[in-house]
Amino acid sequence: MKVSLKSNPGMQATYALVADIRLLIEESRQKITFTVNSELTLLYWMIGRRIQLEILKGARAEYGAAILLNVGKQLEKEFGQGFSVKNVRRMVKFALLFSNDKIVATVSRQLTWSQFYCRTCVSLTFSHVYVYK
Repeated sequence: MKVSLKSNPGMQATYALVADIRLLIEESRQKITFTVNSELTLLYWMIGRRIQLEILKGARAEYGAAILLNVGKQLEKEFGQGFSVKNVRRMVKFALLFSNDKIVATVSRQLTWSQFYCRTCVSLTFSHVYVYK
């Protein structure tokens, strides 16, 4: 036998309560995702910037490549695939393209790391095309 919500006020109240709680959970999940994405984007920029400024310092290409390789291997071993050599290189490129930390902090609230990375690839590609024209 099917019970109608209209005939049972207790079920109506329970249904409304669950619907409200569902919204709270979904909103909180969205905020958490937003915060995590923003923090990761800033972290990746800071890692790239630190490597760029403190380690590479205009060093020869061979020396810089060796440093990136070693740093990437060590970070990946300790923190996982997100910190692989390839991703560390992306972080350095990201820091090179967006040199102003205030801009990165502001925009990181609006874009995810993936969106930044896509923009970095496009910008670097176009800058190379422009240079070689």
